[in-house]
Amino acid sequence: YSDQLKTQGKSGMLYAIEKRQVVDITVTLSAPKVVIPEAGSLDHDGPLMVADLGRLVLTTQVGEMRSEQELLSMSLAELEEHAYDNYILNLENFHLKMFANKSEWENDFSMTLDSFVLYPIKLDVSLAVSI
Repeated sequence: YSDQLKTQGKSGMLYAIEKRQVVDITVTLSAPKVVIPEAGSLDHDGPLMVADLGRLVLTTQVGEMRSEQELLSMSLAELEEHAYDNYILNLENFHLKMFANKSEWENDFSMTLDSFVLYPIKLDVSLAVSI
C-alpha cells in the first residue's frame, strides 16, 4: 500500500513539475522615498518622517531545467526540491529620518546620525512558493 502511495505521489509531482510555468523576473527600484507628514499633507509646514527605501531588488531563482528521464530517475525527496518557485528580496540602505519641516528635508543631503530614527540597514529575504 505504501509503495502505491509513493508511486502516485511521485507521478503527481512529476506532472506538476513538467507542466508548471516558470517566470524569471528581476525588478529593481532605486531610491523610492515615502514622505509621511505629521499634518497629513505637505501643504502644511510641520514635522515629517521620510522612509528611504534605498534600493529594492526582487529576483526569481530559476533552477536548471531537467529532462523527463532525469526527473524519472529522481527520488520523491529530490523531486520535492524542484517543486518550489524561489524568490530573493534584497533591501539595501533602508532608513528612516525625522525632520522639523519640509525645507529641512529638501535640503538634507547628509548621512549624519542625529536625524536617523532607523539607521541604514540591509535585509535579504528568501521566499519559496510550492507549485
